[in-house]
Amino acid sequence: MHVATDSRAGPRDDRPICFSCFGPGDWARCLDNYAWHPAAGLEPPSALHEGAWHVGAASGQAATGLLRGLTTGDRAVAHGLDALVLIDPAPDALSSTRHLLDLPTLLIGTDPDGRLRGSLAPHFRRQRWVPQADGAPFDMLLRAVLTMPRPVDAAIDPGFRSLMDGDHISARTRSILLDRARGHAAQATVSLNPPMLAVLRAVLDRVLPQADVLPHGGIDLGRLIDERLSTPGDGWRFAELPPDADAYAAALRTLDRAARERAALPFILLDRAGQDDLLRRADAGTLTVTPAEGDATLSAAQMRLWCLDLRADAAQAFVSHPAVMARLGIDSALNGGDAPMQGFEELRAGHHAPWEPPAPAALPGHVA
Repeated sequence: MHVATDSRAGPRDDRPICFSCFGPGDWARCLDNYAWHPAAGLEPPSALHEGAWHVGAASGQAATGLLRGLTTGDRAVAHGLDALVLIDPAPDALSSTRHLLDLPTLLIGTDPDGRLRGSLAPHFRRQRWVPQADGAPFDMLLRAVLTMPRPVDAAIDPGFRSLMDGDHISARTRSILLDRARGHAAQATVSLNPPMLAVLRAVLDRVLPQADVLPHGGIDLGRLIDERLSTPGDGWRFAELPPDADAYAAALRTLDRAARERAALPFILLDRAGQDDLLRRADAGTLTVTPAEGDATLSAAQMRLWCLDLRADAAQAFVSHPAVMARLGIDSALNGGDAPMQGFEELRAGHHAPWEPPAPAALPGHVA
């Protein structure tokens, strides 16, 4: 299905919504085999046209079953769905899976202590929370699906992409760069579990904002770092820290526990000011949490060192992505193909080879 979108929004709200209801429950039951159009309200299914926004809706145990079907690869469940509306699914509905879902999802429920959202939100890259359905206008909930934030993967500049397909780069390097640039498909995490990856993504949003360099899309730096943690890496680490994967898990757990101790909320649900305060404390070596048996965390001194590693890993993952390389004019990967070699012939300031892409335009903010 093709749905018109802008760079960071969900589908335009001039498209009808077709509901598939998985099990009875609440208002979702009465919408089975119906569509809702922003201009005309409820319509029979015969009024649908190609391009409808297909939403799977479920509540209670049916919502839990729908989630389990999606994460276990049940094609009958997942077929054709463009978004989800979940009402009061069980907080532990996804506790046993490392799966991540990329479907825009509207979570509806009563959640006074943040447990429901804190347990489910890490599994969805695109989700919106509505505290409760009681008293909410029906069309408001449906418009919430349509206007849901939809992160867009950064696109590689066409000129740079054409050079990547040429003789100036080896097949192995091309494969690595394209792998870094692949989209955000639903997948399992590699080294971190979904709750910890969600914390990492929230941290990276604060540590390395991307909009000045990539105004029309972003990079999932958390996914790239998660994958990197499963490799041997460069073999270097601070002696005071455990191996990288263990250090990341412990550091992210420390941040999450600090958020719960100070604000009674998981880190991902803190506002930006709250997240920034904890990150500044961690960077200064003053962030401490109450140790818990069997649940490894880092000391204040270790958190300071981990912050150094985090900044280095974030910057490395960012500038090694081909969309960023093109935007910043980094073409050092184009240093020779397989055969014949097609590398640089002259290296000096201000010199560009005839085949190189033009120098990028000036960027806003603090980027030179």
